[in-house]
Amino acid sequence: MFTHTLSKLGIEVRYADPSDPKNFEKVIDEKTRAFYGETLPNPYLRVFPIQEVADIGKKYNIPLIVDNTAAPVICKPLEHGAAVVVYSLTKYIAGHGTVVGGALVDGGNFDWTADPKRQPLFNEPDASYGGVVWGKAVPELTGANVSFAVRARVTLLRDLGSALSPDNAFGVIQGLETVALRMKQHCENAAKVVDYLKKHKAISKVIYATEHNEEISSRAKKYLKNGNGALVGIELAGGIEAGKKFIEVFKNVLPCC
Repeated sequence: MFTHTLSKLGIEVRYADPSDPKNFEKVIDEKTRAFYGETLPNPYLRVFPIQEVADIGKKYNIPLIVDNTAAPVICKPLEHGAAVVVYSLTKYIAGHGTVVGGALVDGGNFDWTADPKRQPLFNEPDASYGGVVWGKAVPELTGANVSFAVRARVTLLRDLGSALSPDNAFGVIQGLETVALRMKQHCENAAKVVDYLKKHKAISKVIYATEHNEEISSRAKKYLKNGNGALVGIELAGGIEAGKKFIEVFKNVLPCC
């Protein structure tokens, strides 16, 4: 989406290596609208430096948007300075994979009017809504600083139609009731799997939030609480060919999806 789809819409995306948060500052210009990162990006599973990047953004009035799909409950990006948090509800929050949905959470902690040139969508009249200026009207009408969420609801959702259906919403709510319990057990299970794989002679490397160099692993302690996530990756001692054989075995055993 970032590389191909958004470019066709006239939106440029620049990539920064989060191993060093300062890399984000290097790609800023006067048109930079937001930073975006994943709490636990697959497949590297290196915990994102949320506070460090959010602090850089605040210097330039740039909001940080965090995809927290892989770490609901165990990570709370808003507490570390993120302005907006997004989720794919289809994964852990719903937990059953029977419905599709997404969620957007406005932290209400970012001033969209501080830099009108950088955030024109919130500071210039919206002709499609009678000339309303969202950055001013929403706080005045609601008493809350949720201009991002309101504009997303009344313009983008209206125009692009990505609304959650009632049936899908019901399915998500069924899973939401147990997400805290499930995440706890997921993380406990993953930790046991990691310990086992680290001792397996066929495994050359285990990829997990805590299995990186000291600086990266320390982020797991800082940002993840009561678990380090349920995603685990491996590299086989036999390299690519061993990996191919490993996958082919599962293709022969499991029904094709």
